[in-house]
Amino acid sequence: MESIKHKLKSQFRELYPSSNMSDRMETYMVLHHFGSYCAQNFGNDKSKSILKLINDVYQQKSLFENNAIENEFFYAIASQLGNNDLLVHLNSIPKNLWSVYIKVLVQTQINKEQ
Repeated sequence: MESIKHKLKSQFRELYPSSNMSDRMETYMVLHHFGSYCAQNFGNDKSKSILKLINDVYQQKSLFENNAIENEFFYAIASQLGNNDLLVHLNSIPKNLWSVYIKVLVQTQINKEQ
């Protein structure tokens, strides 16, 4: 099984950050990087393609990769976009990931209030 890191690197080489970290740490850093990119470019074609790839990987149910997607990728999006225009954001996210995104968004908002 090809890791999410390798899939992102092969499909989005121009956006892929360089790193000398351990494999697990690099996965988290790469997902955060791509989450930030999607938040800053939400709705454009490249962001939609990244979200589709993230959905495909998430559906494979790898515990490590799913946790990394939630903790880094969606955290970056939720913390930058917040809950304004939530319905607009959800319409750009694959429906299979709506509950994941909402869970991360709620956790992010709770953390902001503390």
